[in-house]
Amino acid sequence: MLSGAPITANPFPGDPFSITATNANGCFGVNTYLLRVDCQTITVNPGFISWARVATPYLQAFKQTGGIEPVTFSVSASELGFNRYDAPRLKRALRKVDDKRTFQRIQAVLLVAQGRAITEVSEIVCVSLQAVYNWLRRYLYRHQVAALEDAPRSGRPLIAKQITKARILRELRRNPLRLGYPTTVWTVELLAHRLSELYQCTISSDTLRRRMKQIGLRCKRPRYFYEEKDPHRAQKKGPLSAS
Repeated sequence: MLSGAPITANPFPGDPFSITATNANGCFGVNTYLLRVDCQTITVNPGFISWARVATPYLQAFKQTGGIEPVTFSVSASELGFNRYDAPRLKRALRKVDDKRTFQRIQAVLLVAQGRAITEVSEIVCVSLQAVYNWLRRYLYRHQVAALEDAPRSGRPLIAKQITKARILRELRRNPLRLGYPTTVWTVELLAHRLSELYQCTISSDTLRRRMKQIGLRCKRPRYFYEEKDPHRAQKKGPLSAS
């Protein structure tokens, strides 16, 4: 009996092998066979894909029926839209780039241009399939490495816009003692509290500290001086309590 589970396909005509039967007298008979191992039927769906439009993001998912998991999908680089100039261009850019995020994107696109499957590339660079598809679309639109770089960002929205440089300086010139505070020295926390109440917008001490640094102000701790008491100076005493 010949048994087992083939692990690789061996299509027509197959590999020849012989079976020999020998009896107790040493007589034998031989027969030669051809064993053909066919692949399981794998169907890729859908049968038709939707049309794309110019300058419009496009995404088409594919799945298979049949076969043994795991199943990987791949598309040839030329069919994706790569040409013979893309891989050398991406290699040069990869050697020069310093930004980590841009390096990751160029590396992913280069691997696909070299023929790696998109599913494999997503595992290598540790991102989702959607991210790889997005990077491919950005690069292949004009075949420019600059398309993979981060666009300039506007930065974090300004907090408490009413608290301007002029208003900060105006409050700093005032004496906090005359405003009802039990001190003659402004601290960042106290000034933040004063500005928040005055202009009806909350600003934290950390935000105020950064804003003061931007306008050239430095915060220092108040200094305290030790002074010895004059022994000849009269000292006021309260009433003594009886023991």
